[in-house]
Amino acid sequence: MPDNDNEFAKIIAKAWRDPAFKAELIANPAAALKAEGIDVPDGMAVTVVENTDKQFHLVLPPVPTDELSDEALDGVAGGFFHQQQAIFLNRIYDLMVIASNSGDKAELSRLVLVRAARMGWI
Repeated sequence: MPDNDNEFAKIIAKAWRDPAFKAELIANPAAALKAEGIDVPDGMAVTVVENTDKQFHLVLPPVPTDELSDEALDGVAGGFFHQQQAIFLNRIYDLMVIASNSGDKAELSRLVLVRAARMGWI
């Protein structure tokens, strides 16, 4: 699996743009990721879930194998990328609310992709 979160951001952006890809990603994530050039190790299960306005999924990462101080854990949890990702996701949510109120899904898609590109994620 990639160490670079930008690879996953590209997958997310493609799923937002391409309903057929999104359906395949949800139905058969390992094959969809492999088709995009992301190596999924044999025996690794991959699950794709989608947040909605009524459901949010919190994903817990594996516990670090090396002992980290509380300060080091805070640094990992509040690192620059995570802050930027949170800002981005909040902006995306705001755009989704605006677009759903106006019914303009094409404009939503355009705005999401512009924001993702500005963040260097696509």
